[in-house]
Amino acid sequence: MHVIAAAWEIMWWKLGDVKKPGGAAHGILDRAAEYEDQRKITEPERVRVDKAKGPDAKGAKAAQPKVAYLSTWCPLSKVVVKRNIVLNVRDHAPWSIWPQLPPQSNGESRGADKPGYNPKRSFKIQVLDGSNEPVKDEDVKIFTTYEEGSGGHGHKNGDKALPQDKQGLFYWKGKNGNPLIAKTDEQGMITIDSLVASQVSGKFLVTAGVKTDMTVRDTVQLHVRVPGLVEFGTGDYWSLTGNASTEGQNHPRNHWCTQVMKDSLTKALKRFYEWTESEEGGGKGIKLAINDMSLEWAGVFDIYGNWNLNKDHSFHRVGLSVDIDNAALKEDDPKNPKEKKLTRRGQGLERFVKDSGGKMYDEGPIHFGYEKGN
Repeated sequence: MHVIAAAWEIMWWKLGDVKKPGGAAHGILDRAAEYEDQRKITEPERVRVDKAKGPDAKGAKAAQPKVAYLSTWCPLSKVVVKRNIVLNVRDHAPWSIWPQLPPQSNGESRGADKPGYNPKRSFKIQVLDGSNEPVKDEDVKIFTTYEEGSGGHGHKNGDKALPQDKQGLFYWKGKNGNPLIAKTDEQGMITIDSLVASQVSGKFLVTAGVKTDMTVRDTVQLHVRVPGLVEFGTGDYWSLTGNASTEGQNHPRNHWCTQVMKDSLTKALKRFYEWTESEEGGGKGIKLAINDMSLEWAGVFDIYGNWNLNKDHSFHRVGLSVDIDNAALKEDDPKNPKEKKLTRRGQGLERFVKDSGGKMYDEGPIHFGYEKGN
């Protein structure tokens, strides 16, 4: 009540009493000093002073209304009045969308043509006052927070925190950003045209809050992932590699793919092993080492753990890619010392993979893609 009484008295002063900083007089500061002087006088002393003045003392002022003095001076700028408003994200159903995929490479799909591919979603935010009435022209801040270690990015030797500018974008009335500031309409509503997902899969927290008071907020969980992937697992005709090296420790579970690819590649590897057991294939069965496929939730596979979105493993995003360790599958090309060519065994593997629906791509290592994907 003391703060309110002082605040009201200050607010009723004439505007002309408040001069610009640096002037000879400053109305608010003068009144603050007056409060401080009166605060220092104890109640008995104040009574004695009043009696000494007397009702007819020269220059005596008319009786003034009682004022509740502040025990400690508090400038009006420090008085915070909390508004009774509520912010809600209207849709709290589980949000799950695909990671954003880059353009096709050389006419080959990276998954954007797959059934159900959708890296976007729209949603609404509403701000209401204590009477359940809409709050118009309220600035709202919207942003995402990435959950470290999610989506398959267990970065041990890299960067754990995903930079904000790589966590996707919000679009509203021709503006975009993350964070994004949007303004409520007549109904206290904000319609986010689309949230375009990050190229990085994982768990994200979407937060919307009143810009001037972020304690008034609402959050929704968002999962960015390629649905339906399965773990390739170990087998009788291959081994799994790629997660023991310094770089590999950033993504310890690196063998995820579609079920169709798993079935097709399994057949190809079995045929290759049986062929190498035959005299034509060398007479000794070879178990190939299966290196990187896709991460558990797919999306960007940044092998160095540095959140590089477009280099080093620019494929491997949708569970349709596999790298296979050399194992005498390639050799130096005498016609071009800077290049390598497939050995007879490598040619045999390519044939079996092709028969099972895969295709070899030039990515440095021996790299195959399935379902027209790379």
